[in-house]
Amino acid sequence: MQLLRLATATVFALGLGLSSAKAIELEVQNNSKTKIVHLFMSGIDEQKWGEDQLGENDDDTIDPADSYTIEDIEPGIYDLKVVAADGTTCVLSHIRFSAGKIWTIDEALLDSCVKQ
Repeated sequence: MQLLRLATATVFALGLGLSSAKAIELEVQNNSKTKIVHLFMSGIDEQKWGEDQLGENDDDTIDPADSYTIEDIEPGIYDLKVVAADGTTCVLSHIRFSAGKIWTIDEALLDSCVKQ
């Protein structure tokens, strides 16, 4: 019985290691002239945005020429929403995460988005 418990605990521990190894990262690089103040993610089947990935404080931002990494993203398909300090809002839909990604925000991207 003790051997069975040890084998079960080992399989469980290995399973946890495998699931955390599958988690991926998103590096957001801000190559625009505008500070990024909010970054939201949601699964494509979700009806509302998740929490602000940058945090809830006023100083939780991505300054121009800076980057921010979101860790432990489960592989899948997501929608992303970024809000710049000038009110520009960009939504990218159906972004597949199966490996780590780098998302570069630049002036061309912000110019193609909606100013609120």
